[in-house]
Amino acid sequence: MRALWSVSAILLVAAGSVIAAPAEVPCDTDIAGRITGIQTGGASAGVADEDEIRILRQQTSQRILKGMPLCAGDQISVLGDTVLVMSLGEAEADITVHAVTSFELANSKSIFLRVGKVFATLRGFFEAKTSTVTLAARGTEFQVEVTDAGIEVLQLEGEVEITPLESEQAQSRPGGIHLVAMQPERALPTPLKLKRLQRIVVAPPRAHSADEERVRKAIDANANVILATRPDQPSTSLIPNFDSKSERAAAYREARFRTIWSPEAGHFEVLGNVYVDWAESQKALVSYEKGGESPPPDRDAAFYYHNLGTAYRLAGEPRRALEYFVRSQKEDPSLVFSYNDAGDLFADLARAAYDAGNVEKARKNLESAATHYEKSLDPSLHGRGDEPYQATPAYHLGEVALLRAQWTGTSDEIGASLERAQRWFRQALESDPQSLFALVGLGRVSEAAKDAERARAHYEAALKRDSSFAPAHLAMGESFELAGNWNMAVRYFQRATQADPHYPLAYYKTARALQKIGNPELARNYYASYAQIESPLMRDGARMREAKNAIARGPDFKESDPPSDSYTPPPPAPPPPPPGSSVPDLSGASSQVAELRLSAAGLRLGRVWTEPSETVPRDRVIRQRPSARQVVNRDSAVEIWLSSGPTLVAVPDLTGSTPRQAGIDLARLGLSMRELQSEARGKAGRIVKQVPPAGFRVKRGTAITVYVVSAGSGADDAVYVPNILKKTPEQARAELEKNGLRFELQYGKAPKHSIYVQQQDPLPGTRVPRGSTVVGYIE
Repeated sequence: MRALWSVSAILLVAAGSVIAAPAEVPCDTDIAGRITGIQTGGASAGVADEDEIRILRQQTSQRILKGMPLCAGDQISVLGDTVLVMSLGEAEADITVHAVTSFELANSKSIFLRVGKVFATLRGFFEAKTSTVTLAARGTEFQVEVTDAGIEVLQLEGEVEITPLESEQAQSRPGGIHLVAMQPERALPTPLKLKRLQRIVVAPPRAHSADEERVRKAIDANANVILATRPDQPSTSLIPNFDSKSERAAAYREARFRTIWSPEAGHFEVLGNVYVDWAESQKALVSYEKGGESPPPDRDAAFYYHNLGTAYRLAGEPRRALEYFVRSQKEDPSLVFSYNDAGDLFADLARAAYDAGNVEKARKNLESAATHYEKSLDPSLHGRGDEPYQATPAYHLGEVALLRAQWTGTSDEIGASLERAQRWFRQALESDPQSLFALVGLGRVSEAAKDAERARAHYEAALKRDSSFAPAHLAMGESFELAGNWNMAVRYFQRATQADPHYPLAYYKTARALQKIGNPELARNYYASYAQIESPLMRDGARMREAKNAIARGPDFKESDPPSDSYTPPPPAPPPPPPGSSVPDLSGASSQVAELRLSAAGLRLGRVWTEPSETVPRDRVIRQRPSARQVVNRDSAVEIWLSSGPTLVAVPDLTGSTPRQAGIDLARLGLSMRELQSEARGKAGRIVKQVPPAGFRVKRGTAITVYVVSAGSGADDAVYVPNILKKTPEQARAELEKNGLRFELQYGKAPKHSIYVQQQDPLPGTRVPRGSTVVGYIE
């Protein structure tokens, strides 16, 4: 299903040229569309015989060819194990028709469906008619299935409108139309607009009660279809709201169901966060709008505004985006995400200015982007979670350095920028070894240094990890483009559009490459797709002017002049430094970055030692030999000492002790103590709780907080802590209060997208005084 939807949704024609063989009978009516794909037994084909697809035109059977035009009035039947993909003219509606189906192509905007199953993914307007209803859709994914037993319409995304036909045939049929997902046995109004996921049944009468299980099952089935069409990662690098694809999918299913069954602001926010991760800005904005202008109660306002700003940025609305990033920073100046995404905003403005020919403005915005990215790497900020969150701003700084190399003129500046780009991409991979963006970035650095073989090795490594990663397909196509191999470039650019149908640059690159190989008609189609999905920020630039010019020149245009392009490959990297190299300063660098700096200076990494340090982070250089700025012979080895981190000690179990004895025990280990009073029941003057818990390893000098039972707090009455993991905060609170305990909710450093307790302190089964507080952590 993944291949079917991702390819048929937007793909105009698969790789290769349009088959030019004409239909046996020309159109004597309007051309309503074109066959853009034929699949038999799961494989693509260029020709279909009458046992697979039949087209009757003016009472004459037609030879079925991929690329052939379709006429208004054509009667089409899809038979056997066959799939037909059509693009309907002005409607720009891509329709996937499954066997066994019989329909008549009324015009470029509608079909009359007699029997069978139709999938449609639209960017324009489309209409499907049956004997009882008309279904209209715009920018929607839906399924219509017509059988002798009745008609079912299943909406997957977007909005559809259902209108009963006031005909004798329609009125004579028994039954009516019934809504399954919302209200049982509800009569269909005229017309009915469905703005979110629904299923309707059209005659005979088969009304179902809208019980929760039935609705959830229907929504889950459709959520699976939607999830199968989404790439693992979008084509733009974002700090994700969710730690994994499976966690995002689970959140999407639950949010889709809740926004229909029991709509609340928090569910719309989660759904918006999913769409942000998919870089689907308009759907994200709609979800946030339904959730309300302000963040839901008990949610992090700073994080909410950050996500809203990201949605506006992706939608090409920089002023609104910046407004919400500023609001996010005012709510929480130490939240890292708004700084990284503000950097993304200025990077977008820089690319738009460069594409419009304003180089000075582009460089100014690029410097603002770099400032925000560097700020987001500040260790004093929170919200980064583990190191993988650092990979995104590090990768973006590599992108900034690459753009500087492309937009500058001198060889020395280019070489320095490429070295910085490589260093940042390496750092991104250190933080997150699975970063496909950083892997592709390294390939692009090699490409700029005229090492195409090494570049393609990086791209292939990225595609081996995730074949749906569109930027890797695009980069591979650009590699062949620079080599003048336009046929291979077309192949990879088209794969990028298939892997991510919402990737504007892939459509633009495909169109340019198709011009080069002499296929202007198909190039116009890709230019048209590019013009539709490109960000408003880029609407006044050179690329858009080129696309509009190609579209306006009509089907006979040919490439007379080299196409304009805002991307100019940088000149070769500067030659290596002369004999006698100055040793670079490696302090604070990782071993990989140190090796990269040494290599750039014509030196090599020697032995690597480790030693503890209370001030230098783990795996970072403490000292080196020879020292920094010392001049040595080229290819000399430089030894480094890496920090093994501070000396850690295990926190002892202090519960049951007196504060005096606990202070002595902690002092022996180089730790200090912070004493607080507790109203928990237990023996007065004794410690009933400690933070961090026993066994936790901390640096020397860390203060351990102990809670001491105050006088008169009650008898010694201990209880066992129940298991509250995987429960919602409300469920956890009820469970603990039932056992005479208190509940405290705390969020971790990662985004607050989970609704379940991930950790608890104390652990389940621990015996504590009645009235103690149990902390539940939502990561």
